[in-house]
Amino acid sequence: MAGWDGQGLPPAVAHRAARFDGSRSKTSLLTAPDTASLEAVGFDPVGDVMGCTVQRISRPLGVGVTLDYREYAAAQRRGYELAMQRLMAEAARIGADGVLGIDMTVERETQNIEEFVALGTAVRARSAHRPRRPFTTGLPGPDVAKLLLSGWVPVGFVFGVTIQTRYLDYGTRRDLAMLAGNYEIRACTELVAQARSAARKEFTARVSGASADGAVVSSMSVDAWAAQESWLVAQAEVFGTAIARFSPGAPTRGLTMMPLNAGRSTP
Repeated sequence: MAGWDGQGLPPAVAHRAARFDGSRSKTSLLTAPDTASLEAVGFDPVGDVMGCTVQRISRPLGVGVTLDYREYAAAQRRGYELAMQRLMAEAARIGADGVLGIDMTVERETQNIEEFVALGTAVRARSAHRPRRPFTTGLPGPDVAKLLLSGWVPVGFVFGVTIQTRYLDYGTRRDLAMLAGNYEIRACTELVAQARSAARKEFTARVSGASADGAVVSSMSVDAWAAQESWLVAQAEVFGTAIARFSPGAPTRGLTMMPLNAGRSTP
């Protein structure tokens, strides 16, 4: 690892990809149903792939009534993006046409050190035509097969990450007191709703930027915490797959998806 400049694949990953060239054994994280579903639509697993990065990310310190988490959120996005870039680079290196079943995890190693890991299975189509870049998706094999058979194709694994903050005024602190009773804390409800809404907005923008027609949302989460006893912070994340329609009559019913052409007629 010494001397690596951070560009391209880490040496250990490049060495593993090189071993792939001379090996007939193919590794996979797919289950038997995953593999069978993919074979039915013309895909074969070619190897498990991973992208990871360890980042120094410090939470900001609030000053008075000011607490700015924009740089922290940007650092989170860079971690996710770099992990995905390295996963895609390894997939391209072993000749894959796509990566599915992607699992994105974040581990806080210390207070200021976080590791981002993207893990999935690379697949190759039984076709003479190769895409310019591998597709990526968090969906399992059966769901990918259902999409293809319904006239949709996965485009890319996308996410939205936002952080919202609220200064705790006297009234909200009183509501948060241990003996305050059982009732809704409206300020907290509003903060969490704002965080979710902002994450969905960023997610939708990334789907649109991928030139997709919609997206299948895989997960949405919210984490909230107190900061310096005067602030409440909420981080919302949305993960999913941008998808494109290749058949004019492709249905949307039965898919847990977020179409981008809401309110417009389907071509």
